[in-house]
Amino acid sequence: MTINDWKLLALGAFGSGCVELLYAFKVYQGNGVFPKRYRRIGFWFVRTLLAVAGGVFAYLYQPTNEILAVHIGASTPLLIAAFAERPPKETTP
Repeated sequence: MTINDWKLLALGAFGSGCVELLYAFKVYQGNGVFPKRYRRIGFWFVRTLLAVAGGVFAYLYQPTNEILAVHIGASTPLLIAAFAERPPKETTP
């Protein structure tokens, strides 16, 4: 792997982490009571895996600039959720 590949992985992971940071900021601005999940090691394990997945997606897409790598990482949760959904049932006319 080249230095650029590692850069894409890191930028994708950063973009994925920014999603959680934004959520935490919204909670802080609201009632300020953070969900209990933030105190659980399992949450942080899964969240770290999600950030790694963001980096992998950025690497696989091979974007032409850095900001696209961050965007790909940030969109990773949506991409994974779309993969996990069942396709709609076909209806016969």
